[in-house]
Amino acid sequence: MRVYFSIMLLASLVLATCTSPIYLSDVQPSSPESPAFHSNKLDKTRLRDMSIGDPVILDPVTTAWLSTRGEIFVLDHKKQKVISHYEGKEGITSFTHRSTSFYWIEEEKEQNLVRYDFEQVETLWRAPAPESTTQPLIVDTMVVVAGIHGTIGAYSIETGKEIWKISVEDRIYLNPLQYGQSILLIGDSGVIFALNSSDGSIEWKKNTGESFQVASISGDVLYCGTLDGAMTRFRIPDREFSWRVQTKYPVRNAPFIDNERVYWVNAGGEVYQIDKTGGAADQLISLETPVSGKPARTEQGLLFAGMDGTLYHVNYSDGGFLDTLKFSGRLRCTPFFMNDKWYVTMEDYWLYALE
Repeated sequence: MRVYFSIMLLASLVLATCTSPIYLSDVQPSSPESPAFHSNKLDKTRLRDMSIGDPVILDPVTTAWLSTRGEIFVLDHKKQKVISHYEGKEGITSFTHRSTSFYWIEEEKEQNLVRYDFEQVETLWRAPAPESTTQPLIVDTMVVVAGIHGTIGAYSIETGKEIWKISVEDRIYLNPLQYGQSILLIGDSGVIFALNSSDGSIEWKKNTGESFQVASISGDVLYCGTLDGAMTRFRIPDREFSWRVQTKYPVRNAPFIDNERVYWVNAGGEVYQIDKTGGAADQLISLETPVSGKPARTEQGLLFAGMDGTLYHVNYSDGGFLDTLKFSGRLRCTPFFMNDKWYVTMEDYWLYALE
């Protein structure tokens, strides 16, 4: 079924800030596994500042965003306005959350792990932490920080007290990942480390010789993109690769993984798919542009946010275009579905809703 877009631009809403407390739950939005994509109109909402990366979905109608100025703000998608925000500082690169609290690394005289509660509208604690550009990882009652220079620290989620700290002989630029009671680290030299979450001890490590650019975990498998253009499937229990697909350009975007297949795009805009268990990979199409974020699955196909300002809707069966929608500037995040709409952001601070 071909998708047609008709665009209706509503009057712009300059978002006012509210300092009243709000409650943010851990409930994820309930939506179909592959929601339909058939836009009848296009609304747009003004963000406070340019966003960094994908938003954190807090509940079925609210998202949290990190801006280039270090602000974290919460957007109500029904009201189309910011309902709370933290006046941060430049240098915050990512954050995570549990219940009403956000956790991030910020730099003042030294690096600190910060817990800020949006319900109480206050900073609950700051704790010295390793220099880090990755997203803190919440594991049970701990917040784990992976430092650039290989120092890994675990801190009490309630008090910020250090629980354990270790060092590995590698630089860490990719987000730590949880695998059962283990914490997986992807070293810049291609070494994969598995740490025991209770005390930080190294359970095992594997030198792969790869230059990993992105890593995602799905079940017992790590899917990693490499600088030389490969997508790899690493079986964690076996500590071995089950397949490796070579392409022409670096793979820096996380893949989309469904029950049977893996879809990804490389830096040259080439879209591939492969059966999860292996076999021949198929190049679906070349978008001829890099994309922001990872593919998003719709009822009919895959959505890609092109850096050329085009939202591409691609049939995942034959690689044909279901439709395209041109914007006036670069798109900046993975298309996401919530509140019965698809959303995408653009570099001019606008958030677009496709109904």
